[in-house]
Amino acid sequence: MEIISTTIEDTSTIEVFWQDEVKIDVDLSVLYIKSGQKEIADYVENVSKQEISAYTQEYSRPIVTQVVEELAEPLVENYVETISKPEIDKHIAHKISEFNTDVEEKQQTINTCVSETTNQASLATIKATEAATSATQASQHAIQASEYNFRNIITNCITAIPQDIIFTLENGVLTLKSGSKIYIPSGKKADGSNNFKKVIIKQDMTIPAYTYSGPASTMFFAKEDSTQVATTIAIASGETSPGEGYNFWYDTSANIIKYSSSVNDNWDSGGWSLPLGLGLRSSGIYTSLEQIFNGFGYIGSTIFSLPDVKGLIANGKNSDGSLHNIAFTTSEINMYTFDKNANYNNRIYWLTSSGSLGGLNPNIQYNSQFNKVLYNVDYSQRLYCDIGCFTVINGVVQTFLSKTPFKAVDNWETSLIDDYIIETGISGNQWYELYKSNRLKQGGYSQSGNITFIKPYADTNYTLINGNSKSTTGFTINTGFGDWYSDGKGAQ
Repeated sequence: MEIISTTIEDTSTIEVFWQDEVKIDVDLSVLYIKSGQKEIADYVENVSKQEISAYTQEYSRPIVTQVVEELAEPLVENYVETISKPEIDKHIAHKISEFNTDVEEKQQTINTCVSETTNQASLATIKATEAATSATQASQHAIQASEYNFRNIITNCITAIPQDIIFTLENGVLTLKSGSKIYIPSGKKADGSNNFKKVIIKQDMTIPAYTYSGPASTMFFAKEDSTQVATTIAIASGETSPGEGYNFWYDTSANIIKYSSSVNDNWDSGGWSLPLGLGLRSSGIYTSLEQIFNGFGYIGSTIFSLPDVKGLIANGKNSDGSLHNIAFTTSEINMYTFDKNANYNNRIYWLTSSGSLGGLNPNIQYNSQFNKVLYNVDYSQRLYCDIGCFTVINGVVQTFLSKTPFKAVDNWETSLIDDYIIETGISGNQWYELYKSNRLKQGGYSQSGNITFIKPYADTNYTLINGNSKSTTGFTINTGFGDWYSDGKGAQ
């Protein structure tokens, strides 16, 4: 053991108080030094403790480490191996034993649950498939009812028009909705025929409503990412530019629709769609949506039909007297441009079996007696379908109105289709159809003057196309040659 020695080098005076009764035996090796207490405390704190700490760090820590490694660790490892692990193994074995009890029965239960779940999933899949099949069949049945089951009852009509163009009009704001399908004239194909680009609108687009002093009939156009409008009097079509004063020009020779913002005969490069419809605007807002060009439309002097329009063409009668028809579907865009001198008032127009537009010849009419469209000069048949009427003044289309598609009822709703033709006839250039309900349809082709019906109407509330001065027995046809049509309640 190391001896720590202390040497006292400072000296001070010792005061000693003597008493007669006291004998002092002074041992110089043990002195009570009152005045040196502070110095000793400082020495212990600043020197001795540090030396002791250093000694402990150097010698005691290795001793503790050695004791732990040689004594404590073997004792802990022995406890784990001999006490803890056997107890854990015993507990695990007990739990496994409990689980294995009736293991076959439990496995059977699990298998049964899995089988039932699988069966339920399979059943759900079957039901979903059956539901989808039923929906498909229902849709097919509806189509069949419209296009097939009623072919011997209806004729000379449109059965379907795709609703490709979708507008909303709210608070004076007109919007072309996303998902709408538009057709953009895009030049010519190699064979010289017109080429069209089909575009699906990806986002809603607002139709501009520029401020005018009064109401203005407006036609709408679009590109893939923008829209534009013009008043109908500022729109033209033809092989040559219409000159100043026009916003839109359908260049029929190049098959491109061009726009001029300043109406000064300076045109952009094109890329605009076929017109989408008509609306009425006033004071910067839209007040009405007059017509949407789904299926059919016009621009300037040109009328057009779009793909996927369906209809029935009259083609005589079956041996049992029922109507025989030819179903058709337009497969492409068809156009017809009128001559600049053309004038037609409420003229019926037709779709041919090939999908092209016709109707200029006033002698072509539907004959219900034979269920055929006939050329009245030689009574030869035309495979045409009556789809509406148009008016053209000086080569410019004023109106182009198509019929609405026929909507068939379900087969069991026979009460809705009990009305049928009971009498029909032809006299000269006129024809008539009388129905069980006493509905009377009449039509014909005549020169200007007074027309006398084959059969009289009950009153003057009947519909009349291309005529005026109505009476129950006849009317006055408008100036010139023309087709006429009437529909109302027949006289008893």
